[in-house]
Amino acid sequence: MANNYQSIQDRVYYTLRSYILTFKLVPGTIMSTQEIATNLKVSRTPVREAFIRLQRDGLVQILPQKETMVSLIDMNRVLQERFLRLNMEQAVLKVFMEKLEPCHLHQLHSLIEKQLIASINGDHDLLHQYDNEFHRVFFDGANQIFSWDLINQSSTHYQRIRLLSLREQSIPGNNVLQHQEILRALETRRLDILLKIHKEHLTKLNLEEDLLRKKNPEYFADRTAEHQLFL
Repeated sequence: MANNYQSIQDRVYYTLRSYILTFKLVPGTIMSTQEIATNLKVSRTPVREAFIRLQRDGLVQILPQKETMVSLIDMNRVLQERFLRLNMEQAVLKVFMEKLEPCHLHQLHSLIEKQLIASINGDHDLLHQYDNEFHRVFFDGANQIFSWDLINQSSTHYQRIRLLSLREQSIPGNNVLQHQEILRALETRRLDILLKIHKEHLTKLNLEEDLLRKKNPEYFADRTAEHQLFL
């Protein structure tokens, strides 16, 4: 019975987490415990417990009126999450370069082809998935999957703004081009170029932020992020 309940609780949590990260539940949405329980065909208890877990992830706010709201994107938090991602991934890339094998290059080539097709088809969610899989290859090849899981669990605001950026018409193509440049640096074993391109790739949100905020002002927290580069 306990295992079955845990399974239900996890299902509710991961379903809601996915809905928030993919904008099926957009920032600012007020969520009804009863409505979600009805839609997911569960009792209200696992929904309330999922809300608590999502609050720890920074994905929801439990308001004083006992309402639960999908968190607005906080650019201060985005910058901190990106700082974690950038520095951990740069360290991982150094190890990955040492362990680099032809099978890794084949994986990356294949994922870039899939990204191009998803970009042409305008399938932003699939493009985002292949983008993540591309970067996961580095962590997998460096035997650092724990670090990858840690980043994905904690970088909830950064993940949302990355998906938002991929939905802009001009950005997906640039994203794939940068992946191609990363791949070329790996193929030529140029670590210095690899780290430079990778850094530019993960910090490009500095150029995109104003556009994203103007097009989707209702998705962002009011306070202005400090435009400090953690480089």
